[in-house]
Amino acid sequence: MIPIARNAILAATLMFLLGCASKPALLMPDDRVSLSSQPQIVAIHYPPGEDFRFSYGGGFMGGGAFVTLSEGLNTARLKSDLWLEDPVPHFKERLVGALQANLKLANVRTLSELPPNIQEARRTGTPALDDALKEAFRTGVVLDVQTRRWMVEGTRVVYLARARLLRLSDLHVIWRGACKHVSELRFPETGKADPLEPPPGAKEKMEALEADDGKVLKATLREAAGGCADSLAGEALGKVGQPDR
Repeated sequence: MIPIARNAILAATLMFLLGCASKPALLMPDDRVSLSSQPQIVAIHYPPGEDFRFSYGGGFMGGGAFVTLSEGLNTARLKSDLWLEDPVPHFKERLVGALQANLKLANVRTLSELPPNIQEARRTGTPALDDALKEAFRTGVVLDVQTRRWMVEGTRVVYLARARLLRLSDLHVIWRGACKHVSELRFPETGKADPLEPPPGAKEKMEALEADDGKVLKATLREAAGGCADSLAGEALGKVGQPDR
């Protein structure tokens, strides 16, 4: 795919996701009350909607095949050398923690792996995912979350995610929302956002990202996921702030 077409598709996707996230996803009062009386709330996460990506950002060198190739090589290098993992478990943990603290929920069960039938439903589309969730958990509510985008863009980490609450008795979605959070990469040498923009600092930028086993990058990914969860929980609960953690 040529860079212009690829960038257009990415821009359209981002606009759609941000359009969803721009409308406050408020959890209705009756649904808030009903959550505490459910036999269980099962929190799960899916694999990311996109693989990790690295981008120079800012229209570096006007784009083109060379830049696309360089970004692809650096994406593979960062992910393989640093063993980068989708920060969705932290996103899920923060979102669950906010809901538990604010709604006084004692019935949440968090899973680290998907049951086999749900994995099969996601792979083949049969049965439908919601039917597979009901088959696996039978009663209560499922909170399912997914990273939609996680990437380095210039001097920033960009994280997008979505979440929903599905009532299993009638397969009704009682709440859904999406969020985006951007965190600046801050390196210990200066305490400021990385000033290196290619050219001529492409090599130095990669070295900074990889330093100390990618400590700064991994921490910033986690920060962005946590910030996304906090903003989404705030929308769901109609609150600006979140409880201390």
